[in-house]
Amino acid sequence: MISLLRTLLFCLAIGVCGPALAQNELRDGLRALQQGDYATARRLLEKVESDPRAAFALGQLNSHSRYGTPDYDAAVRHYKHAAAMGHTGAMLGLGFLYDNGWGVPRDGEQAQELYIVAAGHDNVMAKNNLAYLWARQNGLLQQALCLSAQTLVEEPDNPYYLDTYGFILLRLNRAEEARAYFLKALRFLPDYSDVLEHLGDVASMTGKGNAADYWRRAQTNPRDARQTARVQAKLGGAPGLGDLNQHPTFTLRDPGLPLDCGMPSV
Repeated sequence: MISLLRTLLFCLAIGVCGPALAQNELRDGLRALQQGDYATARRLLEKVESDPRAAFALGQLNSHSRYGTPDYDAAVRHYKHAAAMGHTGAMLGLGFLYDNGWGVPRDGEQAQELYIVAAGHDNVMAKNNLAYLWARQNGLLQQALCLSAQTLVEEPDNPYYLDTYGFILLRLNRAEEARAYFLKALRFLPDYSDVLEHLGDVASMTGKGNAADYWRRAQTNPRDARQTARVQAKLGGAPGLGDLNQHPTFTLRDPGLPLDCGMPSV
């Protein structure tokens, strides 16, 4: 306590107490988040929420169920603040909320623009999400494939990136090649519902394997209500393959990102 009082008196004497304490709260809040103490992280970071790093972290805390019950309105507010200050992670997070319609109206075009900016700053997950968005819209598929390949150069064992690459191959009617990427993704995330759905799509397209079995497994841990309805329709014999979770038509924009189109290995 005496040491703390001395520190406070020194801060007041030289006029830097506010900024110094703010930096400590930011540091300690981010550390608490990393250590899994989410209540402490939230309490400290809210004190310095004007800092884009704190705002981004608060956006994460409010948008992911692993941190507690999501508060998407708060997540949107924090992400918008950090994104306006140039934080590319916040652009990605805000784009994802627009992509899914959580806390904001669902808007594929707005999601695309935010992903493009973040991807232009070499955010690997933004590249993945942009490629997947294009593939869901069934357009710019070659560009999407190249962009997705780039993410696998960075993280070859990432199940989300493997699923995206496989899904683009599926859209390109290269189902047998896609299967290998989906199976590799399952090794790292066995209950990943998107991969299970896509493996059902592969089985349906090729006539090899039990499509209904994969689709039923996808129903045990669905991403959201849209996936539940989509997979249920497939189990009922509805036509159409792949992820039909598309947005209403909007203009797909190729920003001319530098791409490496080399085929990754599985």
